[in-house]
Amino acid sequence: MTTLYTHCDYNLGDNLAHLHYLRKQAVRYADHHFVHAAKYAHLPQMIEVICDIPNISLIDITYKPEHSQDAWKNRDNYFYSHAGWQDYAVFYLDFFRYLSDKLGLISPFEKAEDLLFDYPAILKTRYAEYDFLVINSAPMSGHFPEFNPADFDTLIAALLDRGYSVATTAPSHTNAPCTMNSQLSVTAIGGLSLSCKYIVGVSTGPSWPTFNIWNKDSVLLRLLLPAQEQVLIAPNTVHAKTLPEAVEILKNRGLL
Repeated sequence: MTTLYTHCDYNLGDNLAHLHYLRKQAVRYADHHFVHAAKYAHLPQMIEVICDIPNISLIDITYKPEHSQDAWKNRDNYFYSHAGWQDYAVFYLDFFRYLSDKLGLISPFEKAEDLLFDYPAILKTRYAEYDFLVINSAPMSGHFPEFNPADFDTLIAALLDRGYSVATTAPSHTNAPCTMNSQLSVTAIGGLSLSCKYIVGVSTGPSWPTFNIWNKDSVLLRLLLPAQEQVLIAPNTVHAKTLPEAVEILKNRGLL
């Protein structure tokens, strides 16, 4: 059996995208063993993504071999030098072709919708239905310098005042239930999103499993911040540059 090693020394979201790629490759190349290395702190949440695939293993990045392929999107400045870096789908479809060439494989992705998560653990647990899922977790890549938890508290309070049921991914100064306080994993947040009508918030780690094949049509609006990178892989997706702009979009749609 051929063993291929990859690693990503960056954030959870970067690793989630790569694990989606590895899942597809592990099925296509069943005679290969894929070993991916990441920061030890990320491994418990990453295991949920690949636990049903026997020929994928995860290891602490401390133990990656020298010949491991770097799976970070900005390796060799690849991301920021890419003409399509502001379009998530355009970039990743190309990047996975590039990475596949490095690994001696063929990319499994052809179109934007192929990037939606489809791993079974998202379906493992269903939660109470909420009108809104607000992703108010701090971005980890510095791409939203205007992020302010207090501004999200104001939005959450406004939604609650309108009578909506709201779940959040980080604590707020409201009575909205919080996935962090309930110790839900990012995969569980993906499961929670299956019963939400609207998703509003930051493009960061907890947001990614909410982009999945099971809610692509049931989510009536995905309102993402910031608009620096367009994530156009699911229907009904809108971007805003700032939270006040997002609030205006909600008002214009009669939701606030």
